[in-house]
Amino acid sequence: MQIAVTGGLGFIGRNLATYFAKNTGDYQLHGVDWFENARPQDFEGFSSLTQTCFTSKAALDVLIQADVIVHLAATTTVANSIVDPTASFQNNVVKTQT
Repeated sequence: MQIAVTGGLGFIGRNLATYFAKNTGDYQLHGVDWFENARPQDFEGFSSLTQTCFTSKAALDVLIQADVIVHLAATTTVANSIVDPTASFQNNVVKTQT
């Protein structure tokens, strides 16, 4: 089974990858992420990682090949959402709907 995870290197995405690595067998986990806060140990559990926005063509190429898509990508930093609420809204709502 092919599983694609947007926001794969975020807190929930990393924990999801760890869960799949420990508890499931026949799958390939493919992450799509900006790599904004990524550390080398975050890459464990993924068969592949694509560094891009979840709305890009590169992300779409990963997503259309998946059997399951888990959408976790979001702007989560509260400080950024206060400084630029429009950008957070665009990323978290508008891009998700498109």
